[in-house]
Amino acid sequence: MKRILSLFIALAVFVVLNFTATAEALTVEDKIDYLISQGFPEDFLENNEVSAIDDIYNTFYGKDFQFLGTETVDMSESYSLFGASPLDTIPESAMRLKISSVQTIEYENGKGVIQEVVLYVQYEWFGGKPTICMKDGISVNWESGLFAFKQDSFRSIDYKKFLYGFDYKTSDWIESDSQVNPTELNQGGLGYIAYLNRGNPPANPKGLVGAKGWARMSLLPRYKIYNKDSKTTVINAEYVHNKSPFAAVGFSWNGAGVTVNLSSWAKDSVAKAVNIKYST
Repeated sequence: MKRILSLFIALAVFVVLNFTATAEALTVEDKIDYLISQGFPEDFLENNEVSAIDDIYNTFYGKDFQFLGTETVDMSESYSLFGASPLDTIPESAMRLKISSVQTIEYENGKGVIQEVVLYVQYEWFGGKPTICMKDGISVNWESGLFAFKQDSFRSIDYKKFLYGFDYKTSDWIESDSQVNPTELNQGGLGYIAYLNRGNPPANPKGLVGAKGWARMSLLPRYKIYNKDSKTTVINAEYVHNKSPFAAVGFSWNGAGVTVNLSSWAKDSVAKAVNIKYST
Protein backbone atom coordinates (compact mmCIF):
# COMPACT_ATOMS: atom_id res chain seq x y z
CA MET A 1 0.00 0.00 0.00
CA LYS A 2 2.80 2.42 0.89
CA ARG A 3 4.55 1.57 -2.40
CA ILE A 4 1.39 2.33 -4.40
CA LEU A 5 0.88 5.59 -2.53
CA SER A 6 4.51 6.61 -3.17
CA LEU A 7 4.14 5.86 -6.88
CA PHE A 8 0.92 7.89 -7.02
CA ILE A 9 2.57 10.91 -5.36
CA ALA A 10 5.57 10.67 -7.68
CA LEU A 11 3.28 10.56 -10.72
CA ALA A 12 1.31 13.59 -9.49
CA VAL A 13 4.50 15.59 -8.95
CA PHE A 14 5.73 14.58 -12.41
CA VAL A 15 2.51 15.79 -14.05
CA VAL A 16 2.57 19.12 -12.19
CA LEU A 17 6.22 19.77 -13.01
CA ASN A 18 5.71 18.94 -16.67
CA PHE A 19 2.62 21.16 -16.88
CA THR A 20 4.57 24.03 -15.31
CA ALA A 21 7.49 23.53 -17.67
CA THR A 22 5.18 23.51 -20.68
CA ALA A 23 3.50 26.74 -19.54
CA GLU A 24 6.85 28.43 -18.99
CA ALA A 25 8.07 27.29 -22.41
CA LEU A 26 5.38 29.31 -24.20
CA THR A 27 6.85 32.24 -26.09
CA VAL A 28 5.18 35.59 -26.68
CA GLU A 29 4.61 34.49 -30.29
CA ASP A 30 2.87 31.32 -29.05
CA LYS A 31 0.54 33.40 -26.88
CA ILE A 32 -0.19 35.82 -29.72
CA ASP A 33 -0.95 32.93 -32.07
CA TYR A 34 -3.34 31.44 -29.52
CA LEU A 35 -5.16 34.74 -28.96
CA ILE A 36 -5.50 35.33 -32.71
CA SER A 37 -6.82 31.79 -33.20
CA GLN A 38 -9.48 32.49 -30.56
CA GLY A 39 -10.68 35.75 -32.10
CA PHE A 40 -8.36 38.59 -31.10
CA PRO A 41 -7.48 40.77 -34.12
CA GLU A 42 -3.80 40.98 -34.96
CA ASP A 43 -3.79 44.79 -35.07
CA PHE A 44 -4.99 44.91 -31.44
CA LEU A 45 -2.09 42.75 -30.28
CA GLU A 46 0.75 44.03 -32.46
CA ASN A 47 1.47 47.26 -30.56
CA ASN A 48 1.45 45.66 -27.10
CA GLU A 49 4.53 44.91 -25.04
CA VAL A 50 5.32 41.52 -23.49
CA SER A 51 3.74 42.42 -20.14
CA ALA A 52 0.47 43.32 -21.85
CA ILE A 53 0.44 40.15 -23.99
CA ASP A 54 1.03 38.04 -20.87
CA ASP A 55 -1.84 39.78 -19.11
CA ILE A 56 -4.26 39.31 -22.02
CA TYR A 57 -3.28 35.65 -22.42
CA ASN A 58 -3.69 34.91 -18.70
CA THR A 59 -7.06 36.70 -18.64
CA PHE A 60 -8.64 34.78 -21.52
CA TYR A 61 -6.88 31.44 -21.77
CA GLY A 62 -9.41 28.61 -21.75
CA LYS A 63 -12.45 30.91 -21.72
CA ASP A 64 -15.24 31.47 -24.23
CA PHE A 65 -15.02 35.11 -25.24
CA GLN A 66 -15.88 37.55 -27.99
CA PHE A 67 -13.70 40.48 -29.01
CA LEU A 68 -16.27 43.25 -29.55
CA GLY A 69 -14.05 45.81 -31.26
CA THR A 70 -11.86 48.88 -30.83
CA GLU A 71 -12.75 52.55 -31.09
CA THR A 72 -9.98 55.04 -31.86
CA VAL A 73 -9.66 58.83 -31.69
CA ASP A 74 -6.68 61.16 -32.19
CA MET A 75 -5.90 64.32 -30.25
CA SER A 76 -3.89 67.39 -31.21
CA GLU A 77 -1.70 69.20 -28.72
CA SER A 78 -2.46 72.92 -28.47
CA TYR A 79 0.47 75.16 -29.29
CA SER A 80 -0.11 77.64 -26.50
CA LEU A 81 -1.03 77.36 -22.87
CA PHE A 82 -4.46 78.80 -23.60
CA GLY A 83 -5.34 76.45 -26.45
CA ALA A 84 -4.93 78.82 -29.43
CA SER A 85 -2.91 77.82 -32.48
CA PRO A 86 -0.94 80.20 -34.73
CA LEU A 87 -2.87 81.48 -37.74
CA ASP A 88 -2.87 79.25 -40.85
CA THR A 89 -1.54 76.34 -38.79
CA ILE A 90 -3.42 73.04 -38.68
CA PRO A 91 -2.58 71.15 -35.48
CA GLU A 92 -1.19 67.67 -36.14
CA SER A 93 -2.31 64.60 -34.31
CA ALA A 94 -0.07 64.02 -31.30
CA MET A 95 -1.79 61.29 -29.29
CA ARG A 96 -4.00 58.31 -30.10
CA LEU A 97 -6.56 56.93 -27.65
CA LYS A 98 -8.12 53.49 -28.05
CA ILE A 99 -10.82 51.72 -26.08
CA SER A 100 -11.48 48.02 -26.73
CA SER A 101 -14.02 45.64 -25.23
CA VAL A 102 -14.11 41.86 -24.82
CA GLN A 103 -16.87 39.83 -23.18
CA THR A 104 -16.64 36.36 -21.65
CA ILE A 105 -19.61 34.05 -22.11
CA GLU A 106 -21.01 30.89 -20.56
CA TYR A 107 -23.80 28.96 -22.22
CA GLU A 108 -27.02 27.90 -20.50
CA ASN A 109 -29.58 25.93 -22.52
CA GLY A 110 -28.03 27.16 -25.72
CA LYS A 111 -28.11 30.82 -24.65
CA GLY A 112 -24.95 32.85 -24.19
CA VAL A 113 -24.87 34.53 -20.77
CA ILE A 114 -22.44 37.45 -20.49
CA GLN A 115 -20.17 36.82 -17.49
CA GLU A 116 -18.03 39.95 -17.60
CA VAL A 117 -16.94 42.73 -19.93
CA VAL A 118 -13.21 43.40 -20.02
CA LEU A 119 -12.10 46.86 -21.15
CA TYR A 120 -8.71 47.93 -22.49
CA VAL A 121 -7.75 51.60 -22.71
CA GLN A 122 -4.56 52.43 -24.62
CA TYR A 123 -2.84 55.74 -25.33
CA GLU A 124 0.30 56.62 -27.27
CA TRP A 125 2.05 59.94 -27.84
CA PHE A 126 4.09 60.29 -31.03
CA GLY A 127 5.93 62.92 -33.09
CA GLY A 128 8.05 64.01 -30.12
CA LYS A 129 4.99 64.97 -28.08
CA PRO A 130 3.83 66.02 -25.56
CA THR A 131 5.67 69.25 -24.89
CA ILE A 132 4.67 69.26 -21.22
CA CYS A 133 5.10 65.94 -19.40
CA MET A 134 3.08 65.94 -16.20
CA LYS A 135 0.44 63.60 -14.81
CA ASP A 136 -2.49 63.14 -17.21
CA GLY A 137 -5.90 61.85 -16.19
CA ILE A 138 -8.00 59.07 -17.74
CA SER A 139 -11.59 58.30 -16.77
CA VAL A 140 -13.81 55.38 -17.76
CA ASN A 141 -17.57 55.45 -17.14
CA TRP A 142 -20.33 52.88 -17.55
CA GLU A 143 -24.02 52.38 -16.76
CA SER A 144 -24.05 51.86 -13.00
CA GLY A 145 -27.41 50.12 -12.95
CA LEU A 146 -26.19 47.47 -15.38
CA PHE A 147 -22.54 46.88 -14.46
CA ALA A 148 -20.42 46.80 -11.32
CA PHE A 149 -16.63 47.07 -11.17
CA LYS A 150 -14.99 43.69 -10.59
CA GLN A 151 -12.80 43.82 -7.50
CA ASP A 152 -9.04 43.62 -8.16
CA SER A 153 -9.53 43.68 -11.94
CA PHE A 154 -7.68 46.94 -12.59
CA ARG A 155 -4.13 47.13 -13.89
CA SER A 156 -2.29 49.82 -15.81
CA ILE A 157 1.26 50.16 -17.12
CA ASP A 158 3.05 53.17 -18.61
CA TYR A 159 6.03 52.86 -20.97
CA LYS A 160 8.68 55.30 -22.17
CA LYS A 161 11.22 55.60 -24.96
CA PHE A 162 14.39 57.62 -24.37
CA LEU A 163 16.96 59.31 -26.57
CA TYR A 164 20.56 58.41 -25.73
CA GLY A 165 23.09 61.24 -25.81
CA PHE A 166 24.31 62.75 -29.08
CA ASP A 167 24.09 59.57 -31.18
CA TYR A 168 20.30 59.95 -31.41
CA LYS A 169 19.60 56.30 -30.72
CA THR A 170 16.33 55.53 -29.00
CA SER A 171 15.73 52.85 -26.42
CA ASP A 172 13.17 50.11 -26.64
CA TRP A 173 9.93 50.69 -24.76
CA ILE A 174 10.75 50.65 -21.05
CA GLU A 175 8.14 49.94 -18.37
CA SER A 176 8.20 53.01 -16.16
CA ASP A 177 5.10 52.84 -13.94
CA SER A 178 2.43 50.33 -13.00
CA GLN A 179 -0.74 50.50 -10.91
CA VAL A 180 -3.07 47.84 -9.54
CA ASN A 181 -5.72 50.24 -8.20
CA PRO A 182 -7.48 53.17 -9.85
CA THR A 183 -7.01 56.60 -8.30
CA GLU A 184 -10.79 57.15 -8.01
CA LEU A 185 -13.62 54.62 -8.07
CA ASN A 186 -17.38 55.15 -8.06
CA GLN A 187 -20.43 52.98 -8.76
CA GLY A 188 -20.35 53.82 -12.46
CA GLY A 189 -16.82 54.93 -13.22
CA LEU A 190 -13.16 55.14 -12.32
CA GLY A 191 -10.20 57.43 -12.88
CA TYR A 192 -6.46 56.82 -12.98
CA ILE A 193 -3.20 58.60 -13.78
CA ALA A 194 -1.08 58.29 -16.92
CA TYR A 195 2.42 59.13 -15.72
CA LEU A 196 4.32 61.17 -18.30
CA ASN A 197 6.64 62.80 -15.77
CA ARG A 198 8.49 59.73 -14.56
CA GLY A 199 11.10 57.62 -16.26
CA ASN A 200 13.11 54.51 -15.51
CA PRO A 201 15.18 55.45 -13.58
CA PRO A 202 13.10 58.47 -12.48
CA ALA A 203 16.00 60.96 -12.80
CA ASN A 204 18.26 60.57 -15.82
CA PRO A 205 19.87 62.68 -18.57
CA LYS A 206 18.08 60.86 -21.40
CA GLY A 207 15.49 62.74 -23.44
CA LEU A 208 11.92 61.44 -23.51
CA VAL A 209 10.90 60.67 -27.10
CA GLY A 210 7.89 58.40 -26.64
CA ALA A 211 5.18 57.61 -24.11
CA LYS A 212 2.38 55.08 -24.16
CA GLY A 213 0.32 53.01 -21.76
CA TRP A 214 -2.55 50.60 -21.36
CA ALA A 215 -5.07 49.73 -18.69
CA ARG A 216 -7.34 46.74 -18.16
CA MET A 217 -10.50 46.57 -16.04
CA SER A 218 -13.51 44.27 -15.80
CA LEU A 219 -17.22 44.92 -15.30
CA LEU A 220 -19.71 42.39 -13.94
CA PRO A 221 -23.39 42.43 -14.92
CA ARG A 222 -25.59 43.22 -11.92
CA TYR A 223 -28.19 40.76 -13.22
CA LYS A 224 -28.33 38.08 -15.91
CA ILE A 225 -27.90 39.46 -19.42
CA TYR A 226 -27.54 37.60 -22.68
CA ASN A 227 -25.35 37.84 -25.73
CA LYS A 228 -28.01 39.38 -27.98
CA ASP A 229 -28.39 42.77 -29.62
CA SER A 230 -31.82 44.00 -28.58
CA LYS A 231 -30.38 46.62 -26.18
CA THR A 232 -27.30 48.84 -26.16
CA THR A 233 -25.25 50.35 -23.35
CA VAL A 234 -22.38 52.80 -23.74
CA ILE A 235 -18.99 52.76 -22.02
CA ASN A 236 -16.78 55.78 -22.56
CA ALA A 237 -13.17 56.75 -21.90
CA GLU A 238 -11.74 60.28 -21.69
CA TYR A 239 -8.08 61.30 -21.78
CA VAL A 240 -7.22 64.69 -20.28
CA HIS A 241 -3.73 66.04 -20.95
CA ASN A 242 -2.28 68.57 -18.52
CA LYS A 243 -0.37 71.07 -20.66
CA SER A 244 0.41 73.48 -17.81
CA PRO A 245 3.34 73.25 -15.37
CA PHE A 246 1.21 75.24 -12.90
CA ALA A 247 -1.84 72.94 -12.72
CA ALA A 248 -2.53 69.44 -11.43
CA VAL A 249 -4.98 66.74 -12.47
CA GLY A 250 -7.62 65.60 -9.98
CA PHE A 251 -10.75 63.43 -9.97
CA SER A 252 -14.25 63.86 -8.61
CA TRP A 253 -17.55 62.04 -8.60
CA ASN A 254 -20.11 63.07 -11.20
CA GLY A 255 -23.31 61.32 -10.17
CA ALA A 256 -22.38 57.62 -10.26
CA GLY A 257 -19.45 58.33 -12.58
CA VAL A 258 -15.99 59.86 -12.35
CA THR A 259 -14.70 62.98 -14.09
CA VAL A 260 -11.19 64.39 -14.53
CA ASN A 261 -10.76 67.82 -12.94
CA LEU A 262 -8.52 70.32 -14.70
CA SER A 263 -9.06 73.94 -15.70
CA SER A 264 -10.07 74.36 -19.36
CA TRP A 265 -7.10 76.66 -20.08
CA ALA A 266 -4.69 74.00 -18.83
CA LYS A 267 -5.88 70.98 -20.76
CA ASP A 268 -6.34 69.20 -24.06
CA SER A 269 -8.83 66.34 -23.97
CA VAL A 270 -10.42 63.70 -26.13
CA ALA A 271 -13.01 60.98 -25.52
CA LYS A 272 -14.31 57.83 -27.21
CA ALA A 273 -17.05 55.30 -26.45
CA VAL A 274 -17.81 51.66 -27.19
CA ASN A 275 -21.28 50.12 -27.45
CA ILE A 276 -22.12 46.84 -25.73
CA LYS A 277 -25.08 44.88 -27.14
CA TYR A 278 -27.13 42.68 -24.83
CA SER A 279 -30.62 41.43 -23.98
CA THR A 280 -32.43 40.52 -20.78
